[in-house]
Amino acid sequence: MSPQRTIVIVGAGFSGTLVATNLLRSQHWSTTRIVLVERSTSVARGKAYADREYPYLLNVPAGRMSADPSSPHDFLSFAQQRIPGATAEDFLPRALYGQYLEATLLDAEVSAPPHVQFERLCGEVRAVETTADGFGYRVRLSDGPACGADADGRTWGADVDARTRAADTDGHTPGANGDCRTLYADDVVLALGNPPPAPLPDTGGLQQYVSDPWAQPLSFSPGETVLLVGTGLTMVDVATAAAASSNEQAVIHSISRHGLVPPSQTQFSHSACKGDSATMLRAASFSALTLFRTVRELADQTERRGGDWREA
Repeated sequence: MSPQRTIVIVGAGFSGTLVATNLLRSQHWSTTRIVLVERSTSVARGKAYADREYPYLLNVPAGRMSADPSSPHDFLSFAQQRIPGATAEDFLPRALYGQYLEATLLDAEVSAPPHVQFERLCGEVRAVETTADGFGYRVRLSDGPACGADADGRTWGADVDARTRAADTDGHTPGANGDCRTLYADDVVLALGNPPPAPLPDTGGLQQYVSDPWAQPLSFSPGETVLLVGTGLTMVDVATAAAASSNEQAVIHSISRHGLVPPSQTQFSHSACKGDSATMLRAASFSALTLFRTVRELADQTERRGGDWREA
């Protein structure tokens, strides 16, 4: 076999988890090492599917949330094992979907062939750099529980990928500058999720101002007035949680530049989406722009036939 190929995935939310899952399911002709790096202690959750005090729901029905294109009702089957009465049109808890993603990753991990190795690392990536020879990447990690010692007593600060030592001909000393671990990778996938929103101007001294609604649990009192800046799906989440925690006695205002709100979900069938759309999308997937244009054209065709754009 050829030398080992190492793929480092930074971020273990929805995208990072499914990248790892699909890599584990793919065919690899040589020894492959897949490393999933996440700074929190849980994987497959991110902000969207984390366990929270309020039971936020998915905004897409269960029957259209499968992570496996070859098994459209994969998530629904998983959900029905835990909620027997769940149907394809139900909006189920997001935390349940996080459990599903975690189970999907575990299934791919245990089913992977022996020459495909999978590792999960808890830590924060502080830098990704090209190596001096130009044939790989050096990924520096810091923080995280594993920066002390792991379960078998091994100290991570002194442990560096052997291939990194060989590649570090530019004078970098692993473990210096506060980086606890250094990984060498042939490929790096950045699955970082959305950055937190920027604070609004002149809000630094406002005690009641919350720049990131997902950074901490939100609590509202009856009669309290709340202003939500933005009218997208996050606004719907916060307004729903505010109504529940205040016994529906909070006064909620929302404002945005366009004043548009997310439309309600409607039931639909796939009768208006004609042709082999999967083949079309695969043919267009050689570039993000071509894929984007193809999806838009497919959605337009579906609507012209009287269907719903989501069928595409």
